[in-house]
Amino acid sequence: WLFTGHCAIPLSCSKWTSGCASCPHKRWYPSSFVFSRAEKNYQLKQELLKPISNITIVTPSNYMNSKVSKSFLNNHRIITINNGIDSKIFKRKLSFFRKKYNLCDKKIILCITNIWSETKGLRDIIKLEKILSSNEIIVVVGKTNMKFKNKKIVHINQTNSLSELVDIYSACDVMFNSSQFDNYPTVNIEALSCGCPVIAYDSGGSSEIIDKRFSAPVGDIEAVYKLIKKIFYENIDYEFPKEEDISKENMLSKYISLINESKNS
Repeated sequence: WLFTGHCAIPLSCSKWTSGCASCPHKRWYPSSFVFSRAEKNYQLKQELLKPISNITIVTPSNYMNSKVSKSFLNNHRIITINNGIDSKIFKRKLSFFRKKYNLCDKKIILCITNIWSETKGLRDIIKLEKILSSNEIIVVVGKTNMKFKNKKIVHINQTNSLSELVDIYSACDVMFNSSQFDNYPTVNIEALSCGCPVIAYDSGGSSEIIDKRFSAPVGDIEAVYKLIKKIFYENIDYEFPKEEDISKENMLSKYISLINESKNS
């Protein structure tokens, strides 16, 4: 949003590289229902930010770094510092989630977000459910108005605590991040830290932290299911990131180093 005239997620549009004239997505978040100020906002941001000489822009993913490098902010220093999580909280533990939902004999695919929207891929999850075997089930976590009638989908509207969230991650066999766009999704890091393998679309920064063998083209449910079955039924040694690479301590130390460097320059 810092370098576009309007939208937070410039999917299928490159007008943010040239001025955002005649915005085709004014109804996208944040919605504009009558007038579009995209071109004017773009000009204003450019006037305010481009002339400043001592800005360092930090992006949480290489994907976002590449986007900023193509924007009007490309005259500034741009570095990547990945987001981190509390690895002392997010770690695999004994879970009673399966017993609570009577899923002890099932292979569980977790799909989780805070609020399900069009770009989060809920329709793809419905497609996936239709090709699952009888012993496979999807647990969908997050707020949505959709009413699930599918027998192979268990919906949990929201989690009430971090402990419950860790309980869910620890119980599931694999997580599928169906989002069509994400900067550097925290849910991927949390799941991996809890020992849950992650499959994600090769879009945005979603696949940057996962085992690169387990990314799939956006919308290719057949490819996703093949990867799921590899984890379920083949003795695949999934490559999890090192704890120090995803910890908040690692992230904070890099920010502190950057701040100290800025003070001394």
